Parts: sequence; C-alpha cells; structure tokens
Amino acid sequence: MVLNIFLIVAITVEIGFVMVFLSTRFESSPKQFAQVEVVERRTTRKFSISSKDYSTYFTYIASFKFSDGSVKEFCVDKTSRRGNQDTAPNSFRYDAMQEGVTGILNYKEIADIEQKYENEEFYYDGRKFVSFKQNPEYGGALILSKNKNWDIWVWIIMGMGVIILGAIIYLIVLRIKIQKRVFP
Repeated sequence: MVLNIFLIVAITVEIGFVMVFLSTRFESSPKQFAQVEVVERRTTRKFSISSKDYSTYFTYIASFKFSDGSVKEFCVDKTSRRGNQDTAPNSFRYDAMQEGVTGILNYKEIADIEQKYENEEFYYDGRKFVSFKQNPEYGGALILSKNKNWDIWVWIIMGMGVIILGAIIYLIVLRIKIQKRVFP
C-alpha cells in the first residue's frame, strides 16, 4: 500500500515537472524587440476526434518582415471549437494585425531553432509572440499575447490535490485494517 502511494506521488511530481518545463521553455530566452512589418497572415485548421467528442483547433499565424529582410512567423493566437468548423472564429489579436501595418515586435526565440525544427514550416513553434505595438500612423494599439503564467500554479495545485487524495485513501485503508484487527 505504501508503495502504491509512493508511485502515485512520484508520477504526480514527474508530470508536474514536465508541465512546468513545457510552460517555461521560453523563460531563459531573452526578450527581443524589432521594428517589423506584418507581411502575411494565415490560419491553420486541425480536426480532432476522440471517443467522446470532436473539435476543431485553429492556429492564427502572422509573418513579420524584419529590417534585415528576414521573415519570421509567430503564432499570435489559438482557439478551439466543438464540432467540425469550417471558418475560424474571430481573434482580436489576429484581426488587429493587418498586412502592411508596421510596429515594434516583442518576442522570444529559442537559441537553436534551426536544429530543433528542421522543417521551416514549424519554426513558429520555437518562437513566442509577446506583444506588438503598432506605429502611431496605424493607431498605436498594443496587442498582447495570452498570459499563461498561471499554468505552473495549476499543475502545482493539481499535484498537491493528488497527493492529498492519496494520503486520504491511505488513511481510510489504514483505519479499515485497524478496525479489522480490533473487531475481528
């Protein structure tokens, strides 16, 4: 029984560490700022079916042209809808970035992006959109990414909940064993 509880705790802690790592993979990357122009926008659509449900996932991607002439793609928003959806729902972040608009892009990029993502189509996965401040002639709007800093705390609280649940189950089983010994 103690071994079972130990395994539950170990698995919970391991899952917590993996999720914290995945949600903080850009934390060591420095924020970068660049004057850019929005040169292309596109959405991708992925359909997913499970045994109980089906959903459509949309990824909103914007391509930015840098002053050196290079173009980099960033995922600026994601959303999902139940069912098989043909058209992507509106996204404030995506809709505010019209082609031709210039501004200051704030982003993070993992150091070895070319090695991690051999297929150029998926480079945007190694980049994190932080914000885009439009130049005043385009309205000067500040477009922020979704803040997901709470993800770490959700996993920590879930892990603690599983540990507490395991301890309660252990105490109940222990009490039943003691009662069987005292009152056979």
